[in-house]
Formats: sequence, structure tokens, C-alpha cells
Amino acid sequence: MKKRILSYDLVRVLAILGVVAIHTENITSSPTNYLGGLSWWFANTIHSLIIISVPLFIMLTGALALKKRRLTYTYVYKKIIKQFTIPLIFWWAYYSHWQIELTKFIKTDIGHLYFLQVIIGLYLILPLLHRFLQTTRKNQQYLGLGLITILSISYEYLSFFTFKTFNNNHLLLIFLPFITYLWWGYYLSKLKINTTQWKIIALAALLLTIIISILTYFNTISLNSGLKSYWTPNGGNFFWEPFTIPVLLLSGLVYILLINIEVIFPQIFTHKKINQILLFLSLNSFGIYLIHPFLLNRIDQYFNLSLHLISYPLWSYYLQRTSIVFIISSIFSAILKKIPIIKNIV
Repeated sequence: MKKRILSYDLVRVLAILGVVAIHTENITSSPTNYLGGLSWWFANTIHSLIIISVPLFIMLTGALALKKRRLTYTYVYKKIIKQFTIPLIFWWAYYSHWQIELTKFIKTDIGHLYFLQVIIGLYLILPLLHRFLQTTRKNQQYLGLGLITILSISYEYLSFFTFKTFNNNHLLLIFLPFITYLWWGYYLSKLKINTTQWKIIALAALLLTIIISILTYFNTISLNSGLKSYWTPNGGNFFWEPFTIPVLLLSGLVYILLINIEVIFPQIFTHKKINQILLFLSLNSFGIYLIHPFLLNRIDQYFNLSLHLISYPLWSYYLQRTSIVFIISSIFSAILKKIPIIKNIV
């Protein structure tokens, strides 16, 4: 049995916590009277950091898959069918109230499950990328990585500002820009840093988070004034998009910090209890991702967590809502994984 890399488990756990926190954060999209308040800035800043959660997952996939000695299509097909396709089909049908519309699936209009479409697409090209990395020189690899990074950034900016009528959320297209994160994850996982470098990178990540949150603030003001230049038709904030330069940089920096966490916290993985909790959450991260939207509305009803009913500080409400959804989702996932047949959907 291979020894687990606990820093990778940490990345996975924080990434899934971030995904849940993104979906439980409803303060920045609420009525304008919240804009600029303490709770709004708290939620906005947290959201500006955790927006890197999906990139972290994909970088981790690159680190784990591309470092294998052999990566065959047989392995890839088994992985896709067993781990991704069955849960995707079931939960797509469930969240669609069993009214399956193939057009929406092709347009990736399936809510948070679009991520599985991205992952399946990336797994299909993994053997090709793996072979490229095994058979080319370093300078060719760096050139390829630089080129795909530039293309991904250009794709984001052009589709946002120049070709607004072009629908890039297509089943055959949506995964392509994410090759950037897949590839970077492989290279950055090899990077070792010292304590001083860790602190400098942490400072840079903090500054980027602040910059993104400030840009989001002014972007929200412009939206309230009727200017929608930096917003997608469905309400997406440009400065939270995965291939803007600040988000790309922040994703890479935080990934480096997490996989080198022992540089600054050398004792973090020596505590048995911490490792057990980390392993439990890591093993249930996929289930948490799949079922947390199912539980969110029910938890809101049971705990009276609708935003308009809250009488205490909204920042506290945000933390409480996220924590409850995350904990219950992890327990629910662990239970489902123990049930025969049902375990195949989580």
C-alpha cells in the first residue's frame, strides 16, 4: 500500500470546504444595503480566496495522475466509468427532478455537476499529456505549458469581452482551459521551498486576495449603477473567473503553500487525531461535493438559516451555515459509502 501524502489530503479537504463555502455564501449577492458593511466585506474576502477551490482540485489531479510511470487509456476509462460517470448520471437526473434534458447537459447547464464534465474531459486527454511529458525535453515542456497558459487566459478575456455571444460552456470545450491547472499542478507539486519563501508566498497570496476582493467591490458598485461590463449574463463576477490573471496566480501560490505546509508547521501531521479527521474528510470529499446542494435547503429549513430571518451578525451566520452544511454532508457521505450499491453514487 502506497504511503499517503497528507499534504495532498489537506489540499483536497480545504478545496471541498471552499466549494461548500462558495455555495453557502449568499451575502454578496443579496440586496444592495449589505454592500460595504463588515459582514459583506468578510464574505467577499473569503469568497475571493476560496474561488480557487476548483483549480486546487484540478491541480491535485495533475499532481497525482501525471507523476505515474504508466498512464493507459484502460486505467482512464475504468476511472471515468466507475468513479465519475455513474455519480454524474444519477445526480444529474436527481437534481433535474428526473426530467433529463440532453440539451442542458451538452451546454453544461447542470449546476455544480459541470465539474464532473470538466474532470472527465481532462482524464480523456491525460494519457496524451503524460506521454508528451515523458518523451519531450524540459524546454519543450515549458514552452507548451507557457503556451497553454496564455491560450487559457486569452480564452477567458476574449470570451468575456469580445465574443460575448459565443457560448464556451459546451461539453466539448469546457474542460480545455483547465488543462492549464492540470499541467501546473504536476510541476508545482515538485517545488520545494524554505520557511522564508513560504512566508513571502503567503504574503503575496494575501495581497492577491485583497486585490480581488477590492476589484469585486467596485465591480458590484458598477453593477448596481447599471453597468454590466464585468458580469456574465447569469450573474458571474469576472474577477472570480478561474482564468483571470489574479485567480490563476492565487491558485498557484496557495497550492504551493499547502503542499509545503510542513515547512512552516512541521508538527501538523504528527498528531494522530488530526490525521484521522483529515483522512475521513478527504475520503468523503467527493460525496460531500455531490450531496451538499441536496442538504443545503433542508438544513436552511430545519435550522431557520434563511438570510431574511437572521437577527445576528451575517458574518457569524455565514460561518454557521457553512459549518453545519459541511459537517452534515460529510457524515451523510460516510453513511452512504457504507451501503451496498448506493456507495457507487458517492
